[in-house]
Amino acid sequence: MNEEKVLRNLNSAFAVMLIVICCLLPVFDMNAYEVGYTNTLGISGMESLMGMTFSDGTEMGMNISALFLFLFPLALILSHQVAKFRVWEPYYIFIAPYGCIVSLFVTHLLIDKQMNASVSAGTGYWIYLLFSLIMLGVGYRQFKLIGKTQEKQQKFTEQEIGHLQIAPLSPLQEKTVCPSCGAVVGKNKKFCAACGASLVEHTRHCTQCNAIVPEDAKFCKECGAKYIDTQIKPEKKCPKCGRIVDGEEKFCMECGTAISE
Repeated sequence: MNEEKVLRNLNSAFAVMLIVICCLLPVFDMNAYEVGYTNTLGISGMESLMGMTFSDGTEMGMNISALFLFLFPLALILSHQVAKFRVWEPYYIFIAPYGCIVSLFVTHLLIDKQMNASVSAGTGYWIYLLFSLIMLGVGYRQFKLIGKTQEKQQKFTEQEIGHLQIAPLSPLQEKTVCPSCGAVVGKNKKFCAACGASLVEHTRHCTQCNAIVPEDAKFCKECGAKYIDTQIKPEKKCPKCGRIVDGEEKFCMECGTAISE
């Protein structure tokens, strides 16, 4: 198991403990002497959120800020453990612990302001604060590892792309379209396999470089030479069957007759 995964699971474990602390431990202590009781009243994070009613009818209303004591740890757990929320992980490893600390202070302040009694930090308060600071340190270390991992992945991808070579198509793999029937044939074929039409008729040869170019071309695509009418290569036909043959053929591919020079 790599270090980043260990830190992720560790941070998630601390986030779970924060939620448990809010539910079970007294996070705030209220001085009950000031409201006519003879003890100190412990208030958990859940009680702070839902509100309380005392035996004499005194009520402590809902404290919405206490909701964030639960939401920030929950958001951190989701960013660590659920794949579709993982994209937010680099942000929540900082936002969550900071949010926990701020929510703890704000909740304490609002309870103290709402009640006619002094409210101090309870056992759960200090444990919650300590775990939030630990999560912040673990998150910072995890953030550095995430950056290194992303940098390595980027370098690996760039190296793979740099070494990737796409082999060019061989002459046998290159294709062209028959001008007569539209069939796809090999680029270097001289006749269409589907209809037998010549694939090199109505062409000219450049007198400078001997490249084959279309009849209506005004310049050679290879060397740029300009064409004149005398550059048109006359057609050659089989003396027996009349088929148009290529100038380099010595025998007709249709009937086998020898082609004279």
